[in-house]
This record gives sequence, C-alpha cells and structure tokens, in this order.
Amino acid sequence: MKIQVSFSELSNAILSHYGQNVSFSFLSDRSVEAVVRKKALLVTIPIPVRLNVKSVRKTEVEVEYHIMAGVDKVVGMALAALIEKYPVLKSGVEMDNEVLRVDFTKIKQAEVFVKNFELRDVRFGKTGLDIEVSVKQCEK
Repeated sequence: MKIQVSFSELSNAILSHYGQNVSFSFLSDRSVEAVVRKKALLVTIPIPVRLNVKSVRKTEVEVEYHIMAGVDKVVGMALAALIEKYPVLKSGVEMDNEVLRVDFTKIKQAEVFVKNFELRDVRFGKTGLDIEVSVKQCEK
C-alpha cells in the first residue's frame, strides 16, 4: 500500500500544527532540502536543512540531517520544545549525531498503525513524500 503526502500538504500541516513556515525541495529519492524561515529583527532568514532517509525498518525510520554549524543547536532546541508541547512523542523520537530516529512502537498514538502495518520504504518524489507500508497478516 502506498501513502503519498505532497510537499505542500506537509508544509501546510507543519504551519497549522507548529506555526513554522517550511518549504521542501526534491534532491533525490532519498534526500530533500527543507527550508525553515525564521524572523530575526526586521528580516526573515532562510535556514536550509538537508534530510536523508538513512534506514527504514518495520516500525522505525532514521533520517540524517545536515545543517550549518551552530544551527544544529537550534534544531535540538526546536525538537525539545516540540516534545515539551507534545509529550507523547518523547519516548519515540530521539536525536543523536545528526540522526533523527522515530520508533513508532514507543508512540502511544501509533499503536494501531504498528499493530496493523509494517513500514516497507520511505522515499521522496518530485512533489512529495512516498511511504510504502504492508498490511500485517492476521493470525488465526
């Protein structure tokens, strides 16, 4: 089963939920550039972040991110603020050495997904995110 999320849909969801303006640019089927715009005094500064899908397992995704030195601290603080605002993510999301790891088995809201589906692949298309999952077979 394939799930497609367009970059514009993803940008709108991030803006709606987190108040952040983020745009995405396709680089390859495993890489995308996300640009976050931050206001500083009277100007808006674009902060590019390159995201690479590192690995996909049945219930876990690892994404490497590459960002300017110094800004990586901002990303860590932003993730900490996000987890503080949405504590349910705390046990399932971790960052270490420019790798963001999401373990869906540790996120309560993902229990139904983990019970019924397995991740097969996560790739980027020219217009969005392509997620491939398989339905778990029911045990008799």
